[in-house]
Amino acid sequence: MATRPSSAAFVNFIASKDGRPNYDYKKLSQLYDSTAVDYADYKCGHFRSPEVIVQQEISPDEIKIAEEAVRGKVYTENHKRYDMNLAEKLIRLAETKIGIRFETANSAVDELQKRGEIKRIAVHDDSTGIRESYMTTDTEEFFTI
Repeated sequence: MATRPSSAAFVNFIASKDGRPNYDYKKLSQLYDSTAVDYADYKCGHFRSPEVIVQQEISPDEIKIAEEAVRGKVYTENHKRYDMNLAEKLIRLAETKIGIRFETANSAVDELQKRGEIKRIAVHDDSTGIRESYMTTDTEEFFTI
């Protein structure tokens, strides 16, 4: 896959006590870039809000806006699958790291954060509300809930 700009990786960082971001923006941009997949390989639910980055010129007559019913269904189904996949992944992570199987992803995240297994690194404001990004402390895997 060709390299591409990471401008979409912008987030509102959680500041440390001195007011500077508590996470390296370059590292976050690299993590963002490393998750890119070719459009043909994308599976519903892989990303919460997938983005398509086009690296060539598009003429106005090549653009078509999908009908509201189609956009709504695709958007809703993708979010639903992403949330289900991520919840199960976080519950399994807690079970593996601390030996407890939680019923909800939120309780797993709370306990993982208390025990230092994950670190909250950013807060995002998207079209559906405030989201938080975390990173596992050992593997530096990045996820947003």
